[in-house]
Amino acid sequence: MASLILLTIFSATILPLISIIYVERIAVREELNALTELEETLHDYLQDREHSQSQDSKDHMLITREYIKSGVIKICIQRKGGNNRINEKCLLAAK
Repeated sequence: MASLILLTIFSATILPLISIIYVERIAVREELNALTELEETLHDYLQDREHSQSQDSKDHMLITREYIKSGVIKICIQRKGGNNRINEKCLLAAK
């Protein structure tokens, strides 16, 4: 009987926590992929190359370019993560 109570307590507390941690790990991995895509886009701009996004990143990310002033660009990436939060990261670069 005591083992059944312990199993119930474990199932009610630990398993939901493991699920939350798993979702957050996925969100961190997605953010890392988005930052990598942002850095590659910025690097390609500085090298005067056209950046080609992978199909997976096109489906989940929006990359915008804004020219601040002569030779300065602001590149932002916006995405909705697996945890349903909208994140936006931006980088500035000067040629």
